[in-house]
Amino acid sequence: MKKKILILNRWDDEFSDYRQVLSKNDFEIHMICKKGCERVIELNQCESYVIVDNLSYEECYSKLEEKYSTKFQFDLLISLSEFDMIESAKLREKLNIPGPKLAEVICWRDKNIMKKVVAENSLKVPDWKLVSSKQNIIDFFLRHENGIVLKPLSEAASNGVFICKSFKDIDEIFSKIENNIDNYEMEEFLANKIGHIDGIMRNGEIIFGIVSEYIGDCLSFREGNSLGSVTIDNLEEKSKYLNFAQSCLNALKVENSVFHLEFFFAQNPIFLEVGVRMGGGEIPFVVKEVFGVNLFTEWLKLLTGQDLFLHAYQTNKQENKIAGFLMLPEVIGKKLIKINFESYLISELYFKYYAKLGQVFDGNGGYEKILARFRYKGQTSQQIKMAIQLTQKHFQAQFELV
Repeated sequence: MKKKILILNRWDDEFSDYRQVLSKNDFEIHMICKKGCERVIELNQCESYVIVDNLSYEECYSKLEEKYSTKFQFDLLISLSEFDMIESAKLREKLNIPGPKLAEVICWRDKNIMKKVVAENSLKVPDWKLVSSKQNIIDFFLRHENGIVLKPLSEAASNGVFICKSFKDIDEIFSKIENNIDNYEMEEFLANKIGHIDGIMRNGEIIFGIVSEYIGDCLSFREGNSLGSVTIDNLEEKSKYLNFAQSCLNALKVENSVFHLEFFFAQNPIFLEVGVRMGGGEIPFVVKEVFGVNLFTEWLKLLTGQDLFLHAYQTNKQENKIAGFLMLPEVIGKKLIKINFESYLISELYFKYYAKLGQVFDGNGGYEKILARFRYKGQTSQQIKMAIQLTQKHFQAQFELV
């Protein structure tokens, strides 16, 4: 008998082709699709579907009830976007569908609960506290001479994040978050380099993982600076950070999923946060193209109980594979008119993408509608870092005001 899969979908790119893994012979796909992404309904040969303006629990349930009356009978609910985890968990509980429920998922989304759980398992986290007033921000700031960071509890990609280095910063930033302080936490600012670990958990064990060092960071990217990363080639360090990730994910009871965990490099690693989902930007592409692991298809296989492509993970043992990426952000308020870049001079560069000439950057590009993106592969971390530096030095773009 075919399994009936309900999918919450907000994408219309290659990460919405669920039929790559869910064969028509074995799975029926029923979809709740965000308006604007309707083309994936036919692509996935859906048995049935509903269209929603946004993927809130209330609207999704209302549309389902309207279409199916009270006869909901799904074997699994799949939602691959971090932004839909909470809504998906609520639907599972309401419709009695197997899978992660609300109490479990909140640990993966709420940064306060997340850090509390990790810290309770004797793992290092930055000092942090919930925001309750301007005065408690000031009191927390006085305890940390290097500054503090204000963060929404459940956003991603550094949305709504602010760094406070002075009382003036606090005054200016508090006015921006005052009406939403119940959704904010603050943590000490750490100047350590930031890393990310991307991999696959199966039955509570990391079966594939790569450790990378950021060049820049997500907040800086939102402010107009480049963002990249390079996988590390020190095997002892890699093992240490993978063990740390294993401990953090076990503490958070992550069993079967891909993951993107961020941390601070230190003698004893310091937890930053984790996304129980694929990393963003160029990460899934680099993992697929250099390490031979398609995180999207493997995640779907995990969720639906299918065998993984285990042979692919042998690539993880080929320690001479090192990869990296670089993303150049929008230049807001300007139109691109010319690009000069002699990419053939950088042998490690295997993929490049530029915005089209004439594109106007309006500040809403995120990680998608950006100036340029590059992917690299080589034999050492230093080799990739030098290739990224050469790209930053020699890539030239000309703009005009709009």
